[in-house]
Amino acid sequence: MEAKCSALDTAVSRATDAETSAAEAQAEVGSLQEKLACAKQLLMRARKDANEAEKKADRVNEVEKELEGVKEELEAAKRNILQAAQEKMALERELVEVKEEKERIEARVSVLQKQFESYKVKASAWLYF
Repeated sequence: MEAKCSALDTAVSRATDAETSAAEAQAEVGSLQEKLACAKQLLMRARKDANEAEKKADRVNEVEKELEGVKEELEAAKRNILQAAQEKMALERELVEVKEEKERIEARVSVLQKQFESYKVKASAWLYF
């Protein structure tokens, strides 16, 4: 009977140890599940952040392309302004030349008119004599 009691005590001790081990394992499983849930949340946040970062990177690329286009337009506008300024200066030089030519022509016309008046007076005088 004593052997049975001893075997029973051993079995009870083993069962108690097994229950304790099972409870510890269950607690560890619970802790691991919490850690797994936290890891899943972190992974989801990381994926979301990665998606947002990718969208922002795409937007940055779009803005950089737009900026390059605007820079090209600005350079073209600068070239057009420079060309227009050069054309304006050429036209101003041409205007000065035309005005000078006009003054020369007006002076020549004035001389010719005076000569004509002089010839008219002489012709009138000859016609009356």
